[in-house]
Amino acid sequence: MSKFEKMTNKHSRLNSIPTYFRNLGLMLLLASFLFAGFSILKIIPIDAVSAKTLFKSGVVISLLLLTLSKFKKEDELLLKIRSGALVGSIVFAVVVVIFNPLINWLIDGSYIFDMVAVDLLIHMFVIYFLFFYIMKKNLQKNKP
Repeated sequence: MSKFEKMTNKHSRLNSIPTYFRNLGLMLLLASFLFAGFSILKIIPIDAVSAKTLFKSGVVISLLLLTLSKFKKEDELLLKIRSGALVGSIVFAVVVVIFNPLINWLIDGSYIFDMVAVDLLIHMFVIYFLFFYIMKKNLQKNKP
């Protein structure tokens, strides 16, 4: 087995989870928003803190499933776009972690990072999807 084949096999193992997890992620995201709506309308009797925690956990898990699941037609270029979007979202998170306390210090004098890890993860996933779809759309525009 050549070095290239070994590298290709390694990438295919690290690639993604099966496509049906995308549908599972979408259903979980929908269920999370329905749960939030039902808890706000008091259809489901649950305290606000627990409802918020369950909602955010459901959103994070569903976005993780959507991020890691394969597309039906996945090629090397799409894998490159996926990795670029992941790098962009990580850079975004680092910038937020560094500059949020600085901005808080400039505004109100307290050097406190007030973002919860779950909120940061949700922001990272949103930035990932923005980068991914912008990069994918630009690729489709540039294709002849």
